Amino acid sequence: MIRLAALFLLTFQAFGQTTVPFPDSPYERAINGVLEGIYGVDNSRVNSSLAEMDRLRQGYPPALVYRELLASWRAADDPGNDTLLSAFDTASSNAIAAAEAWTAREPNSAEAWRYLASAYGQKAQFAVSVRPNWAIAANYGLKGHQAIAKSKELDDKNPDIWVGLGAYDYFRANLPAALKVFSWMFVGLGNRDRGLQEIQFTMDNGWHSRTEAAIVLAGAYYSEGRYTDFSNLMRQKVTGPYPQLASQAGWEIGGCLCTGKFNQARNVIQTTRATQAWTNFQLGRVAFAEGKVKDAEAFFTKTLAAPDRTISLTTWAYSGLERSRKAQGKAVEPWRQATQVSKSALALANRYFSDTTDCPKAKQ
Repeated sequence: MIRLAALFLLTFQAFGQTTVPFPDSPYERAINGVLEGIYGVDNSRVNSSLAEMDRLRQGYPPALVYRELLASWRAADDPGNDTLLSAFDTASSNAIAAAEAWTAREPNSAEAWRYLASAYGQKAQFAVSVRPNWAIAANYGLKGHQAIAKSKELDDKNPDIWVGLGAYDYFRANLPAALKVFSWMFVGLGNRDRGLQEIQFTMDNGWHSRTEAAIVLAGAYYSEGRYTDFSNLMRQKVTGPYPQLASQAGWEIGGCLCTGKFNQARNVIQTTRATQAWTNFQLGRVAFAEGKVKDAEAFFTKTLAAPDRTISLTTWAYSGLERSRKAQGKAVEPWRQATQVSKSALALANRYFSDTTDCPKAKQ
């Protein structure tokens, strides 16, 4: 396996460029304030930083793209909440429309194309991880690649562009099974190694996209069954610095369960700053994966009794309760028509339980 230092050197050889200093202006600092607020789940900082962006450049499209990002993260915490899903749809439509109009007005603006790529990319990612729709993911993923390629053509000095280019290179070469039916849409064969280098370049040198790049790189590791690398990267770059990101912590727990590292999974739970309902649900996941189905039943029952449970946690806890009771030979009461259950959240339930979780195998 290539060591990270060597991979870093290969990155410079592949791109033939040096790092570009962060443009330390009030507007760029406000953008970083928005991002730190989103990842730190600090709504006050998000709102004040977005207001500062609006004050500095009234009507400027990037603020709408970051509002789309904010809406996507909020929905990721409760993907069964129709209000949050609708809020994302509105924010995404506004961001895409504004960015498309910007590129039409200024077709030679690399910044305009970069933000259009981001707006498209967020819609594609939402269709993968929050509200699965592979046709939308393929369509907007391709649009995002075309936009970021245009931005690079106009200006290849911004280090944030490489995460989008790298994601396309990597996942085009390692297309998920669900997307293979859309393979005719994508140009070229992709390049796994180059893609990983490009993503890491942004993670190490990006102005605004370092955390995003870390999440994309972690996704690549997970897809290859590299669970140790996945967990280490998540802890160092994502869930460690941002312990409030419960949706990402849930993903990290999944990696632990795929390798039977139950104590490590419990450590992730303990270090995540989440609600009691979330904590009980995740402890139920771990107990169920260990085969301690009676304990799992108790944790899922506690989740359903917690006043801070979300619509999604309610749905997933019901699903976990059904599984744990069946495993004990107990009768299962019908619940799928309950008013507090979300069909969209139920569609994601299989991601959380060891009897159905897809754990990619390590590639030789």
